[in-house]
Amino acid sequence: MEDQGSRGALRNEHLIKHRMIEDGRSMDIKTELTVLRRTGKFVLGFRQSYLAMLRRESKVVLVAKDCPEKFRRELSTASRMTGVEVIETGLSSLELGRLLGKPFHASTIAVLDPGTSSLGKGG
Repeated sequence: MEDQGSRGALRNEHLIKHRMIEDGRSMDIKTELTVLRRTGKFVLGFRQSYLAMLRRESKVVLVAKDCPEKFRRELSTASRMTGVEVIETGLSSLELGRLLGKPFHASTIAVLDPGTSSLGKGG
């Protein structure tokens, strides 16, 4: 019976809302990513996100919780050079990809145009 209990907990895991703090307010990252998918512009993946940062095309870069440490260091360095904010989402790369309507993992997302979402807006 313990096995079914743990499966039930896993089944309900998708109901937990992941939140992050930006400029002193709480925002539902899953909702913001859904809005971004419909109204904004973004690029997926480390290489495209990194290049968008260096070109100063991105407003903000979102990072998955399972993004490799090597990529995090590179993004951190680029962030210091360009002033583009890097935000840890607390979501897995698979969740990030799926929330943006893609059937694959996305360890990083560069927001080029936030659309009507509050991602990458200065508050």
